[in-house]
Amino acid sequence: MQKIPVLAPPRVLVVSALSTHQFAGAAAWEAALGVEVDAADNLIEAEAMLALGRWHCALVDSRLGDGGVLAFLARQAGRVPTIVFGHDSSRFQRVARERGAVDVLGEEVDLRLLERSVRIALERRRFDDLRAGLVEAQRLQSLGLLAATLFHDLATPLTVFGVVGDLLDDCFEDLPEELQAHVPLLQIATNHLIGLRRSVQLQGRSSVDWTTFDPLEAIEDAARIAGGYVGRWATVEVVGGRRCSVRGERASLVQLVINLMTNAAHAVRDKGDGPGAVLVRVDTSEGRCRIAVEDDGVGLPRALLSRIFEPWYTDQAKGRGTGLGLSLAREIAHRHGGTLEVSSQVGVGTRFTLTLPCVRT
Repeated sequence: MQKIPVLAPPRVLVVSALSTHQFAGAAAWEAALGVEVDAADNLIEAEAMLALGRWHCALVDSRLGDGGVLAFLARQAGRVPTIVFGHDSSRFQRVARERGAVDVLGEEVDLRLLERSVRIALERRRFDDLRAGLVEAQRLQSLGLLAATLFHDLATPLTVFGVVGDLLDDCFEDLPEELQAHVPLLQIATNHLIGLRRSVQLQGRSSVDWTTFDPLEAIEDAARIAGGYVGRWATVEVVGGRRCSVRGERASLVQLVINLMTNAAHAVRDKGDGPGAVLVRVDTSEGRCRIAVEDDGVGLPRALLSRIFEPWYTDQAKGRGTGLGLSLAREIAHRHGGTLEVSSQVGVGTRFTLTLPCVRT
């Protein structure tokens, strides 16, 4: 269930062939409860609207069809608190409640009963949101403990990788030609992981060590690290324009771009019409560095663009994503005084644009 900001006025969706002005004096209880009322005149339209996650509860007219309404309740169970009205049959009312209806009102809807039912539904929604927030907090705590253990255990192998990289560098000229190309990549990946581990360790402290660096060099490192994985579905190209320097946590920004490139690769993979392309552009204008990661994958529907940066939200299949990647990516951008924006078109592709302030060196 998507959490709706508590500062937003509660929104109620009325699903009925009647207009909201005809329905039981909607204007009166809309004012009495301080809610906003929207309308849908059929169940298919209602399900599409509720999927956007903008409504706190729904009122459904049973006269749209008993079977359809009961199936609608089963599909909406645990999502949006729903009140059914317009049916006096005790059997229907019992089944509707079993399917998850908060309340079932008869054909003659009493305004006071309606207000009571809506208040109950809104309180149910607030309770569900609080419970979901608690679950998220517990999940985040578990992920934090897991990450702390993981990064602690990485210390020894990273030291080994660093030593091996130095030894290979010392005997570089004696290595077979096919191995020489991999030595710089080993060193870059090892240094990136060491820097990322240090960044994670410093997050809990009052200050974090920032450095000044060339973002194009950081992006090229990200492309080298992610290139092998992304290359399974797409060609990777990095295009650099006018250069500048930025200040921040280099490892975090490299990881941010790796995540964007990985998402781009998944979009190309899901399109499924052959090798695609992932293009990373780095340019500078008006004192801002703009890093754009573009793909020609499946693209994102407009309804998803407003939710894509929400914590825990993911459009991937169950088990494939945590829903944290883009939320953390935007947080990293904001922490560096920048922005992360997205534009997309279904069937054409997606572009993420990271904008950071340049610094004088």
